[in-house]
Amino acid sequence: IEEYPWSSYKEYMDKKTDFVESNEILGIISDNKVAGLKEFAQFHQKSCNDTFLDLADEKEVDATNVKRFIAEFVQKYKIEISQLKSAQNKKVREELIKLIIKKSDLSLRRIAEELGLNREMVRKAALSKVLSREPSP
Repeated sequence: IEEYPWSSYKEYMDKKTDFVESNEILGIISDNKVAGLKEFAQFHQKSCNDTFLDLADEKEVDATNVKRFIAEFVQKYKIEISQLKSAQNKKVREELIKLIIKKSDLSLRRIAEELGLNREMVRKAALSKVLSREPSP
């Protein structure tokens, strides 16, 4: 935490600037400033096993493995990526697009590029009700 550039930890511990009004916060911890600083430091040294939002959202499909994901998907249906454009493969195309959306943070534009489709086709598939996400309880 001491090295994290956006943390105010150093301001509380060193009190070299008036940027942080530490007395109020430390006063909540203890009436004694020295004891408050000690408890503040101990609190921040404890390890934390919480899951944070920016770490919890790791996606199964990302820019590095999307091509492999697509190749495995079309292989399962025994079609070529270029065949996704045809009307007869509309349900397969929509299923693939929805899976990529669900399992990645890729933009619709990027998905269209990876699949060799136009963005409007991907947008329509994303909005369609074919194979929507798992049913709500």
